[in-house]
Amino acid sequence: MLDSDYNSIIDIEVFQNTAISGGGGVISLSRNNFVKLKSHDNEASYGGGLYIYMSSNNLLQFDVSYNYASNSGGGLYIDQCYSNIIDCNIFTNTSQEGAGIYMFQSVSNIIGGNVYSNNSSGGGGGIMISFCVGDEITSDVFDNFSQNKGGGIYVLFSTDTLIGGNVYKNISSNNAGGIYLSSSSNVKVVGNVYNNTSQINGSGIYIDNSHSVSIINSRITNNRNMATSASIIHLYNGGSLNNFFISNCVISGAYGGALSGQIGIYEDGSTDVTGHTIANNTFITNDLPYLYRNQNSLQISRDSWWNITNHAQTGASVASGNNVGSY
Repeated sequence: MLDSDYNSIIDIEVFQNTAISGGGGVISLSRNNFVKLKSHDNEASYGGGLYIYMSSNNLLQFDVSYNYASNSGGGLYIDQCYSNIIDCNIFTNTSQEGAGIYMFQSVSNIIGGNVYSNNSSGGGGGIMISFCVGDEITSDVFDNFSQNKGGGIYVLFSTDTLIGGNVYKNISSNNAGGIYLSSSSNVKVVGNVYNNTSQINGSGIYIDNSHSVSIINSRITNNRNMATSASIIHLYNGGSLNNFFISNCVISGAYGGALSGQIGIYEDGSTDVTGHTIANNTFITNDLPYLYRNQNSLQISRDSWWNITNHAQTGASVASGNNVGSY
């Protein structure tokens, strides 16, 4: 356990521990430290590999693997932490939620490195953040699995989140093979989201009652749904999804064709999505028969693709500069 150290350089290994509560290893109240740590083959209720509590302004360099948490954070559980830089390799960990990393009530942290091959029985196969503000996920998140939502990343009740790394080859047995955004605001996705798989909808990105979500300069390609007439980007609006913005992105279906009827952007829920922006995107139509589906079930097919610039067809405030292409 590392507790209340300041201005130190620390190099430790944590392995083969079992904790009834807390983490397989614990960092608590750490300030202004450089911590280099390996954690493997531990078991705990929260933070199988490591539980980090109320720590700030640290540079944390981690290799965390083969850990198990019965609740959240198979690899890392980050609790009420501020302004840390976490450069990590997090792999082959297991838990209910956030199998690689679970971050709770934390502010302005940067997660870099690689998060891969983790397995969640709940949500967030790779990373789950909850009630967080101003955090950045710049790590590549890949080859993770969730039996619920968010094969790669799950963002819940969080604000001002940046997702800048690549999210790819993740699998969800529910919605959101790549990224699941729920009841969150001011989330910006600028990384690529590709080769993910969902059992139902949102094989790339699923946005659930979140507002001011922006997807910019992203390649959202070759994401696969296992259901027919399902979505690559899913917008579920129960009344609080607004100010959606997507620009300068490339959107395609699964190469070679998944099940029939894939839809690029799909509106769903009880309330129509209006006032959004769809600008300067390219829809690759080889395996994408429908570019857009409005909440009223009006669909824009690849054969009438020019309607993606028609405000009446999408309900968008701005619908301009969109085009189609092929590979």
